[in-house]
Amino acid sequence: MPPFVALESRVYYSRYAPDGYGRADCIMIYPPVLHVADYKNGTGIPVEAEENPQMMLYALGALETYAPIYGDSIDTIQMTIIQPNAGGVKEWSISRKDLEYWGAHTVRPAAELAYAGKGDFAPSTPNDGSEDRCHFCRAKATCTARSEMYLGLESYEAKKPALLTDAEVGGILERAAGLAAWASDLKDYALKTILNGGAIPGFKAVEGRSTREWDGGTDAAFNKLKERGVEEALLWERRPVTPPALEKALGKKPFEAVADLVVKKSGKPTLAPETDSRKSYNAAVIAFRGDCESVGAADG
Repeated sequence: MPPFVALESRVYYSRYAPDGYGRADCIMIYPPVLHVADYKNGTGIPVEAEENPQMMLYALGALETYAPIYGDSIDTIQMTIIQPNAGGVKEWSISRKDLEYWGAHTVRPAAELAYAGKGDFAPSTPNDGSEDRCHFCRAKATCTARSEMYLGLESYEAKKPALLTDAEVGGILERAAGLAAWASDLKDYALKTILNGGAIPGFKAVEGRSTREWDGGTDAAFNKLKERGVEEALLWERRPVTPPALEKALGKKPFEAVADLVVKKSGKPTLAPETDSRKSYNAAVIAFRGDCESVGAADG
């Protein structure tokens, strides 16, 4: 018997969170498994499937909808995140019993507090390796707890000696890592508020930098210019395609014809948190690698 499949389904988990609902990309049921899959198109923030609250809530909502039909035949919940631009496919499973326990003893108490306007705000700590919760939060711009995390940077008092220690520099950089994102969130919030008729003291909305483009398309304008004697070479820019762009356009097999002419140059050193998966920069190793490449080129 083929599995039951539902696409773009709205699921309700108000039994655990007042007025709680979401839209699941794909729900599949093939007893004893209920499978929830979600597609993520983002590139900047990899999303993990393991203990993913959004997916677990969707699964609770799917159970609310389909358990009356399938009854106790469902005992395993499978969750899949499909994020081709940041990690590919990630899967995680949990028993129905454990999922429902999480809903009753973790989600419901927290949701009731939030619904009543109580509870604690918990902004993400930059560079701790966890998912950036603030990125998806509706209160990310005006959250007081988040503002205190960054405005606390002003609390460093002058002392003797007047220079920060390396340990203090590291601590400040960790907290400042999300400062630019928070400032961007504030700007977006302020602009929306003003455009909707509100007021942000000290700021106003203005028209941005104007751009110019051809009315009726490029061909009509260029044809008219050529009729007046303008050389076509002046109307187009010719730029060489980079190796990565050419490989993407041609495919790996055709690109192999020139692969031996490609030299991979080391990138400039850049600062990254310790949780970054890349190896630490070693100047001696980079220099040695460069010497070897030079010798190889000379021998060739």
